[in-house]
Amino acid sequence: AEKMFVSYGAFEPAAHRILALVDTLQHMADDVRVRESLDGHNWTGWRDGMFDGLGWLLPGDARFVYP
Repeated sequence: AEKMFVSYGAFEPAAHRILALVDTLQHMADDVRVRESLDGHNWTGWRDGMFDGLGWLLPGDARFVYP
């Protein structure tokens, strides 16, 4: 893959496992972007990171499809 985006909450019980996964993903993709939010595994953290992730993965006009 060219790009991968990973987001996680700093207070997730599995945060350390997600960071270990990122090390593996960096060998599989040209560019891996990681976004940490100051919450757990919940809707708010996912919602707040969605635009950042999609805007980076789908640059140009495609980012306006997901406001």
